Amino acid sequence: MKSNFITKLFGLAVIFLATLMFSCSDDNHGKTVVMDVSPNLVWVGVRPPGRANDSAQVMKCLVEGTNQDLYIGRSKIEGFEYAEGFTYKLLVRIMPIENPPADGYTDRYELLKIISKQNN
Repeated sequence: MKSNFITKLFGLAVIFLATLMFSCSDDNHGKTVVMDVSPNLVWVGVRPPGRANDSAQVMKCLVEGTNQDLYIGRSKIEGFEYAEGFTYKLLVRIMPIENPPADGYTDRYELLKIISKQNN
């Protein structure tokens, strides 16, 4: 009787740990970063299949703790409404898009929190 109980408990523990391990994977839930968003939109060239002289206005975002600049369309951070003239510090979840379009974003951005918004 005691051996059967221990075997069942061990089996439940293994299932729980496996579920926890897979549900917390960075691939499934992305990563959370703090971004500094510049007060002005910047012009960048459009990737193919656009024409060589095509360009678009985007937000310039610096991922804190890195030297990585991201250029993100002004409506591409879900839950965030950009207003020009303000410097923002945002907490954002970046999640990879499964099967992204060849000419589009490869990541999805979701606003978790506006840490600060300062008028420039």
